[in-house]
Amino acid sequence: MQTYLLQLKALAGPYLKTLAPYFDDIKNFQFTVANPLFWAFIFATFLIFLKLWTFRKALSFCVILVVLLLATTKIENIVLADFNKSDDLFYPFAIRLISALFISLAFIYYAFLKGDA
Repeated sequence: MQTYLLQLKALAGPYLKTLAPYFDDIKNFQFTVANPLFWAFIFATFLIFLKLWTFRKALSFCVILVVLLLATTKIENIVLADFNKSDDLFYPFAIRLISALFISLAFIYYAFLKGDA
C-alpha cells in the first residue's frame, strides 16, 4: 500500500505543482474567473444539487453562489486597496463572515423554503 501511494504521488506530482497556485487562491478565499479549480468546485456543487433538486433550482443556486463568491473577492480587493493607501492593517474576516452568512441564507432558502416549481 505504501509503495502504491508513492507511485501515485510520483505520477500526480507535476499536475499538483501546476495546480498549487489555484489551491492557494481558494485557501485564501480569493475566487477569480480564471481559476479552474473554482469552476470545478462549482460544477461539482451543481452536480450534487442536481441529484437532490431540479435542474432550474440547482443552476440558480450555483449562479447565486458564483456571484456571491466573486463579489466577495472583488469587494475585499477594493477595501484592501483603500487600506493600503492609508497604511492601516486590514483583516478581511468581517467581509468573509458576511459572505458566508449570505451563502448560508441562500442555501437555507433553496433547501427548505423554495419549491421545485
